[in-house]
Amino acid sequence: MDGFSLVDVPRGGTQNMAIDQALLELSARKQCVVLRVYQWSEPTLSLGYFQRLSDRDSQAESADLPVVRRATGGGAIVHHHEWTYAVAAPNDLLNSSVGPATSLYDCLHDAAVQWLNDCGLPAEKWSPGDDNECALPSSGQPFLCFQRRSCGDVVCHHQKILGSAQRRGRGAVLQHGSLLVSRSHHAPQLPGVAELMNGIDQEHQREFTERSFCSRLGNALSALVGGSLTELEALDPLIHAPVAEGKFADSTWTKRH
Repeated sequence: MDGFSLVDVPRGGTQNMAIDQALLELSARKQCVVLRVYQWSEPTLSLGYFQRLSDRDSQAESADLPVVRRATGGGAIVHHHEWTYAVAAPNDLLNSSVGPATSLYDCLHDAAVQWLNDCGLPAEKWSPGDDNECALPSSGQPFLCFQRRSCGDVVCHHQKILGSAQRRGRGAVLQHGSLLVSRSHHAPQLPGVAELMNGIDQEHQREFTERSFCSRLGNALSALVGGSLTELEALDPLIHAPVAEGKFADSTWTKRH
């Protein structure tokens, strides 16, 4: 099965979420795989689908940021010095119509680890028991995604730098992932890749680009689906932006829990 990939331009939070929803629906309708890597046009806090809006009060540094609710689960993310990826893939392709599509998690996290290793970082996938920590039930997890640990998260020097979450739609799966590029003053307790790269030679650091990240994820997806991903320069061949923001701009959606 073939598909598409692109590094998109930065957009606002509600627009980003609406585009990913549109790509999920496109994937189900056209039975294709879509990968989008992007940034956010202003620092924004995104809540996981099951989080309560009131829980953001526990994180004072991001209190003034605009907030959106993702369709995917997991913890809150401060989208500032960070790269987000979204993958939409048909259920049938992943041989998973219920529950998490673990093949997609493994495919992309393994690719991210290999790419980060090529950039000179000793990244690895976390599993319960590492760092003398254990995964907590969702009710006991910290507010921020990068303070949580789930099996398969990508860590470096005991710091989580990439995590993902899924949401199943009608006929397709949406997976969101976030790579913490550098520390934000809106989440000062979280070092990113830039802080962990101290001492790594410049040749390796030059591999750390958004386009290189997208290409590595795209290659892994191609191998998983047994097809090729056409690299696009813009969204227009797939959907015409701006996409109607719909529920993501509705306060009822943001406050739903």
